[in-house]
Amino acid sequence: MRDDYVLPPRPWHLLTPDHGAFDYTLVRLPAVRTHGLRRYRDAYRQAVSSASAG
Repeated sequence: MRDDYVLPPRPWHLLTPDHGAFDYTLVRLPAVRTHGLRRYRDAYRQAVSSASAG
């Protein structure tokens, strides 16, 4: 394998998930009803809503 090929450009920003798709997927999991995961989901939704508001 050759090592003199041009590397692909690096992305300008980190990959971030789509908030709606992440929340939709998380809600459909049966484990979201557990206390720990429910608390995580609520904190995530609060962080997303405060980030988009300001």
